[in-house]
Amino acid sequence: MSSATKEDAVTWTHEALKIYTSRDGTSRESFEICKFIKRRFEEKHTGHWGVSLGRCASSYTYYNDNNIKISIDNNEYVMIFQSSPKQT
Repeated sequence: MSSATKEDAVTWTHEALKIYTSRDGTSRESFEICKFIKRRFEEKHTGHWGVSLGRCASSYTYYNDNNIKISIDNNEYVMIFQSSPKQT
């Protein structure tokens, strides 16, 4: 993943967390956060993207080296990955 794409990932994750986390910081709308980030990636970058948020140890398949794992708080992570190239 290029450094510019990584910057997008961090920026959009921050924006999504700001929008979809309660004011007191006790709850998050995980699905909406993932949807927000996925939408931004698919608008700007080619291919299909997947996003997951949580404490889980999961496995996923990604295309090329297009993946990033961003640590947020409470041992939670946002994982962003390109699941397939753009279909023509």
